[in-house]
Amino acid sequence: MIFSYDREAVLWHAEERARLASQGRIPPYVDGQIAAIAVVNNLT
Repeated sequence: MIFSYDREAVLWHAEERARLASQGRIPPYVDGQIAAIAVVNNLT
């Protein structure tokens, strides 16, 4: 299966990056994209 980086994933990614940034923790961008795709597709 191939999962896309769709609107739902983009929104999750943005919110998670903001949350982590507020804690001084900013992971690599692509890692966040992968995590977002996994979370919104219930792969975690």
